[in-house]
Amino acid sequence: MIVPQDKLQEAWITVRPGLTRVRERTAPRWIEEDVYAELRAGRSTLHLGYVDGVYVGFTVLTPSQTFDGMVLHIWCAHNASSYDVISLFTPELERLGRSIGARHLTFWSPRKWDRKIAPVGFKANQTEYVKELL
Repeated sequence: MIVPQDKLQEAWITVRPGLTRVRERTAPRWIEEDVYAELRAGRSTLHLGYVDGVYVGFTVLTPSQTFDGMVLHIWCAHNASSYDVISLFTPELERLGRSIGARHLTFWSPRKWDRKIAPVGFKANQTEYVKELL
């Protein structure tokens, strides 16, 4: 479920602790406030995941135009349950990517994701994981 701009502050209470956990595990150069600023500016979108009405995590998506066409980048994702939100919501991520004309879904991570995401079509490309949307 995409979080509309007028509900962003309300959702932030749920999302911010997950962003802090992501930062603790991956040591990125962004801080939580950077994510909020990009969401508020409309350059990224926040998507909350639910299974049977229960919150299971979120993704922050950032579309961008590259030399190779549009890309839908998964800036960060957080599992708030035993579900892997990227694997669980790959069909929806693909649909969102195709809806903006994206040729690829991408994300970067210092963690090893191969075992978890290879079954849904992502592959390692240096430290960037890429899924073709052909």
